[in-house]
Amino acid sequence: MMTMLCCTVFFTKSASTRDDGTPIGYLITNTDSYKPLASFLRFFVEKKIHIKRFIIDCSLEQVQAIKEGYNAGISNQGDHFDAAITFNPQHLFKVFNEQIKSLLKIAPSTNDTNHQSKDGELIFHKNTDSSCNRFKLTEGIRD
Repeated sequence: MMTMLCCTVFFTKSASTRDDGTPIGYLITNTDSYKPLASFLRFFVEKKIHIKRFIIDCSLEQVQAIKEGYNAGISNQGDHFDAAITFNPQHLFKVFNEQIKSLLKIAPSTNDTNHQSKDGELIFHKNTDSSCNRFKLTEGIRD
């Protein structure tokens, strides 16, 4: 029987630098439940580590863990903790892209030719006027 491990890494980033951040905590569990993560986040509350924002995958378990473990936390001195939750855009677009691809069902007809290239670009070609419209579902946000 194979045991699945979930790893969560917490980074701190400075607004003045453009680095990828410095790891400040690691959590490895054998469950996908929100409870170990919520318990781990209470440690940050107890140590009065204020976190402005959590950037997470598209996971309701992570949202619940942050709300119950960190945002609902009150330290011994009465400090309140409330961090924003932001979804990682690359993960969000990946999920969106997968959903769109699963919903796009194009029936072949004698007048239209539909192709999908190797890079995920969907090409619609109308034979009647020989125009070609391209729609590409991309992952990530470009500035």
